[in-house]
Amino acid sequence: SSLFLTLFFVTYVTSALVPAHECVRSRTCLSHDFEVTGAPDLDQEISLTFAVKLTNTDRLHEIIDDVSNPASENYGKHWSFDDINALTANPDATRYVVEYLQGFVSMEQIDMTPHGGFVTATTTLAVAQEIIGQKYHEFTSPLTGMKVIRTFAFELPEEVLQLVDYVFPTVQFPPTFSGKPFITSSAPNAGTITPKNLNSYYNITSNTVTNAKATQCLFEALGQSYSPDDLSTFQVRYGLPQDALDTVIGPNDPTACAKNPNNCAEANLDVQYMMAIAQKSPTTYWSEPRSLGDIFYKWIQEVAADPNPPLVHSISYGSIEDELGTSTQIRFNDEVGKLGAQGVTIVVSSGDDGVANFGARSDKTQCGFHPSYPASCPYVIAVGATKGPENNQPEVACQSDNGGIITTGGGFSTTFSSPSYQTKEVATFQSNSTACPPKNLFASGGRGYPDVSMAGYNYEVVIGGNVYQVSGTSASAPVFAGVITLVNSQRLSKGKSAVGYANPALYSLFESNPSLYKDVTSGNNKCCAQSGLKPVCCDYGFYCTKGWDPVTGLGSVNVGKFVDAMVKL
Repeated sequence: SSLFLTLFFVTYVTSALVPAHECVRSRTCLSHDFEVTGAPDLDQEISLTFAVKLTNTDRLHEIIDDVSNPASENYGKHWSFDDINALTANPDATRYVVEYLQGFVSMEQIDMTPHGGFVTATTTLAVAQEIIGQKYHEFTSPLTGMKVIRTFAFELPEEVLQLVDYVFPTVQFPPTFSGKPFITSSAPNAGTITPKNLNSYYNITSNTVTNAKATQCLFEALGQSYSPDDLSTFQVRYGLPQDALDTVIGPNDPTACAKNPNNCAEANLDVQYMMAIAQKSPTTYWSEPRSLGDIFYKWIQEVAADPNPPLVHSISYGSIEDELGTSTQIRFNDEVGKLGAQGVTIVVSSGDDGVANFGARSDKTQCGFHPSYPASCPYVIAVGATKGPENNQPEVACQSDNGGIITTGGGFSTTFSSPSYQTKEVATFQSNSTACPPKNLFASGGRGYPDVSMAGYNYEVVIGGNVYQVSGTSASAPVFAGVITLVNSQRLSKGKSAVGYANPALYSLFESNPSLYKDVTSGNNKCCAQSGLKPVCCDYGFYCTKGWDPVTGLGSVNVGKFVDAMVKL
């Protein structure tokens, strides 16, 4: 039988040992290293996932670009869930991985996503150790107290190893995450952002989503929760239609909001403002449990397996690109690209700590150019933050050293090359020696981000029944995501497609009709977010200039004109 042959073969092949990620104990991990603190209970259950390598990825990238390029005759002709996954499926590899796992667990314990992209064995930790050929240990972060079960390495037959991008959880230690916006209970002499301010400042002529197919979603993690009561209070306070969130996936504890506003600052901000911008859109709250440690692995697996996911996803979380394995980043980006080819848009905040990222927030020795992931992925829309709209003043980059509390993140990826949609803008920026540091200091050939920016300072948010002022790119991302939902609503009502992977269109419209954008030409991203009396400011950073820059991207958008232009494509 095939089972017997597989077991026989596995017995005699040479195994390959995959070492742990270099972040276990290194300066690359900044201050978030993990230490072994004990032996785990081997009877506890674990879900061990094999990410089977995709096929035809070159063709996949061609398709994504073709259906997303406004100049192509195939613009908007998105592929179906089954067709795009059939293109990239690797059935022989999937079958081989399943047969390997059957040597340790029953078929009833094995699950796989449609078309076999991810294969998961649910079993005990003891059996998982046999599968990967190495022992699991309990690791603890001395910084946060987070505990995870991981290995120093894993060992698989060479033939199996060549068929997978990664096996999770094994050697992937949780990177540090920045997922909480900054709260101030009051800010004397400072204006604030409300839904009415945003509508007026950005010329949002209509907030109403008239097509029920224009769906949207908030990604949440790290123990954040949202409160339905706070959402209702927010809508009453600001004269918005009463509209409850439609679907909740994953954990959520509304009672946590009254206990500590930090428990709900991110989630309440996201929900309240995305639903304020795009009103009456069917909205999903998609939460990943804190216990996962690595919040993006499970989420992208789940969304990629959904034949009808929400059309727009907003992610206000990020980690440091340096801390993650290249293969996992590439696989995440390809899965996002597959979603884009189906008409799904992913919007990500660019980070709150300038070019250095949050590892330098209290330690200037950690300054440098550390891109924020997944904002650095080419297939997402990365959104930065501006200051000024709260007082109806011209926009400048949100900077902690200029009263902005946070500094909008931006830079160039060390993993992904600059995509074709932005090569002209990147080249123009990098030729400006006054705005751009010496090219030997950063990955000058990398994907530049953010793509656009919106207001990110002093949002009024209801948390636990009280109103707080909240700042961060955590605010600008759901706002722009809501704008994309408004675009989708009108396009779908006219019999057109959703925008999907929108980056090529954003840059194309910038070249053909720059009046759609509000160019931001003042500011820089040298400093980190303010965590003490004074923010840490690094010696180098990027500066705003005319046109695109890795501080505020193409600028913000005149929403009324932008929606009209996107609908015409």
